[in-house]
Amino acid sequence: MKFLQKTFMVVLVLLIAAGTVFAGGGSQAQSGSTGKGLIGVVMPTRSEERWI
Repeated sequence: MKFLQKTFMVVLVLLIAAGTVFAGGGSQAQSGSTGKGLIGVVMPTRSEERWI
């Protein structure tokens, strides 16, 4: 019983650590960025219903 609890805790800690590592979202992949986040704006096309 102790072995199962210890194994569960180790797996849980590893999952939390992996989640923390991958939570960065690839901020180093954008080497040319100025440090600000990117914001995308999508304008409607004339064929869409909501065109004014």
